[in-house]
Amino acid sequence: MAKATASGYDHPWKDAIEDLFPYLILFANRRLYKRIDWSKPFRFLEKELRQITKQRSNKGRRYVDKLVQVAMKDGTQEWLYIHIEIQNDRDSEFPKRMFVYHYRLFEKYGENITSLAVLGDLDADWQPKSYSYGRDGCRTTFKFPMLKLLDYEKKWDTLVRSRNPFATVIMAHLKTKQTKGNHAERAKWKLTFLRMAVTRKMPRKDVEAVFKFIDWVMVLPEALDKQVDLELEKSVEVNEMAYVSRWERRGKIEGKIEGKIEGKKEGKQEILIRLLKVKFGALPAWVLEKVDKAEVTNLVSWAEAVLFKNTLEDVFSS
Repeated sequence: MAKATASGYDHPWKDAIEDLFPYLILFANRRLYKRIDWSKPFRFLEKELRQITKQRSNKGRRYVDKLVQVAMKDGTQEWLYIHIEIQNDRDSEFPKRMFVYHYRLFEKYGENITSLAVLGDLDADWQPKSYSYGRDGCRTTFKFPMLKLLDYEKKWDTLVRSRNPFATVIMAHLKTKQTKGNHAERAKWKLTFLRMAVTRKMPRKDVEAVFKFIDWVMVLPEALDKQVDLELEKSVEVNEMAYVSRWERRGKIEGKIEGKIEGKKEGKQEILIRLLKVKFGALPAWVLEKVDKAEVTNLVSWAEAVLFKNTLEDVFSS
């Protein structure tokens, strides 16, 4: 399970990368997976990445990215540095940002760098794979591997058949975006994905990682969420539920979105403010005023939008 920071859990995708990193690489690049020496520990370089990327961080905006140091086993090099960036909305600056971060990492680590873009948006036409610039006969082109999650809508059976926990993460991500505002449909899919995680005999820590991601993104009214739990208990074997109890771990994950639909308005305001601060840092006065005057339904909608939007303006346009 990802380690909590002082300010609470960061974006669920960052946790998913940390908790399920080998599975992400296996899913996105099987050839690279086979070249990595998984018997040796891999390391997330948070401080190093912040030093490299902070110059391009826009005010009020944070990106979901990771830098991971892995050991190689084929003798060509001792270490490889993998830069992973998650982008959940179309952004014209994204390819350039991938390039800028890559060359800054190149300046620090040399040629032992590879990048991976994971695109979680719902725009089928947006398929960025390179960045190019030049003039007067001089041109530079940077190509990067890209995992477009939406493409798997057409390969849904592949995800369903996969034993890779990251396949379930991708399915939960896609159905979360597609069921916004439709609680009944979301509950159906949430139960399906929780059942998959329990019944596929994965290691307990992997089941917990998948549960954590699903619980965070697939937000439901509390009563309906409890009904999902009851249905889950009915639909799986007793020994499987003993293997991992969702009831036990619900209260243990810091940053869990509580009081999702029911409960006091003040509690929802507090949760939303916390989520906004974790992702965007200090909040301007207009945001605090908007939250203070909002209806409960707006607070819930905005809390969900925090997971996928990259600016405060985008969150409150939802």
